[in-house]
Amino acid sequence: MRTVSVELYNRSVYFNGTFAKRRLWKYFRFRPRNYRFMPLYKDGRWDGWIKLFNSRYNSVNSGLFLALKDLIEASENVRFAIKDCRESVRFNDDHNILSDRVYQNLCVRAMQRERSGGLVLSPTASGKTWIVGLYLVWAGHWYTAGWFHVKFVLVLAMSGLHGFFAARVRDFSLDKNTRSQKFYRIINEVVTLLMIGIVIMVIVKPF
Repeated sequence: MRTVSVELYNRSVYFNGTFAKRRLWKYFRFRPRNYRFMPLYKDGRWDGWIKLFNSRYNSVNSGLFLALKDLIEASENVRFAIKDCRESVRFNDDHNILSDRVYQNLCVRAMQRERSGGLVLSPTASGKTWIVGLYLVWAGHWYTAGWFHVKFVLVLAMSGLHGFFAARVRDFSLDKNTRSQKFYRIINEVVTLLMIGIVIMVIVKPF
């Protein structure tokens, strides 16, 4: 049985030696659904794989590695010698996590209170997206196009949902949620409908 030494940090795992680059990268890739219909694949400029293994630094996301560790050890007949280099979460005098945003503090506190692992997803960088998007509209002179007006309304609605979901994350972290599972299942589909409308306006440009 081969022993592979790795260094485990909060965000990434770094493999020592070339074994991971030669043999383990295949566990950290996937092909999205309907990849054959994507323009880059059709043009022969992409093989359809989304690769999560960083061959330059011989590393991968820590959570992904830990989730697949047992499977890889059994399939490849290897044992990982893990050097744990993770740092504990640091708090400031106000008991907030250093360098993180308010909603991140709230989510982490909720997870600590529940004493269970989990993954919290929350939309970010919407401000930068708006700035770049408005610049592209100005540069392309699209502000007079009918399709852009429809898209703009849909993006406004999406931004409104962004704020709504951020507020709901706060409610969950404070145990103040009053809405049912059915409500969240339905409103989750609204995001999909908005995205479909936005993509149609951008790609098809019907008017």
